Amino acid sequence: MRTAALKSFVFIFFFGLLTSCSNDDATERFPLEQPSNIDAEDYDVYSVIIKSYNFSTIIIKQKAIFSNSSNDFIDELSAGNPGFEPQMVTTLFYNNQIPLFFDNSFDVSPTNVELISEPELNYIFGFDGDSNNDWIQFYNTHPNTNGYSSFSAVAYNSDKTKALVETGYFGAPLLGFGNLVYLEKVNGLWVIKKNVGTWIS
Repeated sequence: MRTAALKSFVFIFFFGLLTSCSNDDATERFPLEQPSNIDAEDYDVYSVIIKSYNFSTIIIKQKAIFSNSSNDFIDELSAGNPGFEPQMVTTLFYNNQIPLFFDNSFDVSPTNVELISEPELNYIFGFDGDSNNDWIQFYNTHPNTNGYSSFSAVAYNSDKTKALVETGYFGAPLLGFGNLVYLEKVNGLWVIKKNVGTWIS
């Protein structure tokens, strides 16, 4: 009986901590990693994708994510895109072998960008094994947001006129999906040419 009561107390205590945690508290408790040296061109690519989301605030996982499944989608990426270069998929794989951490250098005004650390996500989503409760904690900590997004490192063709990125969106227990985003540079500006879905939950 005492053990059950103690477990209930511990759960309620930590639940209270989580629900009372503000975004500023999370920033202090889960500091971001030292950003990687990422080229400004990469941030231009990411920024075009972020603007396409039409969010007033977007939370981005600071550590890049890559699913390693890109080879399965070469035909879909090539369809309707005669300029697509399949070797970019191999480049995407190799560019994502080294951990990559973003800085908040996205040019997406008036959209507000917030970076979230991997330790904070692990803490929120690894607390009690209940994904519904986990998402409640996420939105209590980050109110007025739409979940969080992720990006892989960018792959380019040889003259950097074409780019390929894997993206992810996570919004609820059964609301998540991944895309390969193919872009081309047109008149000096990056333009999204195709989105290919890679996974869904």
